[in-house]
Amino acid sequence: MVWQRASALAAAGLLCVLALLSGAQAQLQCEGFAASCNTYSFGADGIFRAQCRDHAGRYVAASVNPNPYISNVDGHLIDGANFLESCVASGVGTSENPDVQVRIYATCTKINGALSLTHYDINRKVFNNNGNLVWNNCHRTAPIKATPGLTLAGGGRKLLNA
Repeated sequence: MVWQRASALAAAGLLCVLALLSGAQAQLQCEGFAASCNTYSFGADGIFRAQCRDHAGRYVAASVNPNPYISNVDGHLIDGANFLESCVASGVGTSENPDVQVRIYATCTKINGALSLTHYDINRKVFNNNGNLVWNNCHRTAPIKATPGLTLAGGGRKLLNA
C-alpha cells in the first residue's frame, strides 16, 4: 500500500515536471518574433514579411499570411479569419510602449459602411522558427468581452458580447 502511494506520487511528480517543461517550450515560441527579426512590411497582397535570423544567425526572408487568423468586426481587427474580405492592408508599424509591438494596419469597412484605420499586434501571435515566421495561437484572447454595467436579471453575471 505504501509502495503504491509512493509510486503514484512519483508518477504525478513526473507528469508535473513534463508539463512544466512542455509549457516552457511553448512559452519560448510565444514570445514573438520582434527580438529576432527586422525590416517589416505588410502590403496590399496581405502578406506580412520580415528579415528573420535563422539558427546560424543569418537574416533570411520570412513571411506569414495573417488572413486565416484575423477578422474584421465593425472596423476592428480581432482574432478570427478572413479580414481581407472587408479590409485592405495598409502598412506596418512598431511600438515599444510598454512592450514591443509590431502592428499591421488595415483600412476596414464598418457595419455602417464607413472606413476605419485599425491595427493588430501580430508580434503576440507569430514567432520566428529558424528563419520562418509561424502563426501560433498560444496568446489567443477570448473573442468575447464583458460589457460593463449589463447584468442578467437575478443572476448578477455580466452579459457578454462579441
